[in-house]
Amino acid sequence: MYHAGGVQLAVGVIVEALTRHIPVIIYGAVEARDSRNEALRNGAVEVLSEPGLPADLTDVLREYLAKSQGTSRKPDAVTTGSE
Repeated sequence: MYHAGGVQLAVGVIVEALTRHIPVIIYGAVEARDSRNEALRNGAVEVLSEPGLPADLTDVLREYLAKSQGTSRKPDAVTTGSE
C-alpha cells in the first residue's frame, strides 16, 4: 500500500478542484527547516512538529475552523460545541 507524505498530500489536495479549499495542516516529525519550507511552498498552511503540545494543534485547528465559518474570532474564543 502506498503512503503519501505530508507534502504529497498537500499537493494532492490543492490540485483537485473539489478539495483545494481545504487547509492542509501537517503534524509530524518535521525536523529539517527545508522539509517545513517545502511543505509550505507546496500548499500546507501550517506545519507543526512532533512532539507538540495538544494545545498548539487545537489552537491551529480552531483558527482554521473559525476562518472556514467566516468568523474573525481568535482561537481561544471559538467554542468546541460542547459548551
